[in-house]
Amino acid sequence: MRSDNLYTYSHVINNRWQNLYFYDANDFFMRNTIKFLRNKYLIALSAFIVLMLFIDHNDIFVQMEHQRQLKSLMTSKQFYQQQIDQTRKNLADLQNNSAALEKYAREKFFLKRDNEDVFIVVPQNNQKNNQGKQ
Repeated sequence: MRSDNLYTYSHVINNRWQNLYFYDANDFFMRNTIKFLRNKYLIALSAFIVLMLFIDHNDIFVQMEHQRQLKSLMTSKQFYQQQIDQTRKNLADLQNNSAALEKYAREKFFLKRDNEDVFIVVPQNNQKNNQGKQ
């Protein structure tokens, strides 16, 4: 009887050691994965990331669109700033130089002196393009 009891006890010890050292890798992975996923901080962090990246009204796609618009507006701003600088330069030149003022009036508004006649000459290739458009 004693040997029977000893056999059972040794059998239990061997089974425990086998379970301890020869575990199933998938089972171990599943247990640790479930523990990891049940972590309340991980759940809160994941929910926050999903909320900020995809659900919020300022999500990642809206931010990318805003960055693209900002880049476009900055290039437009640079162009218009150059135009403003050129216009200010022309204005200063027109205010200080009467010859430049006369030249500007003649070129832009086709103004003339009383004893002059103004003829506007249009190049031949422009006439063909204008007739084709009409």
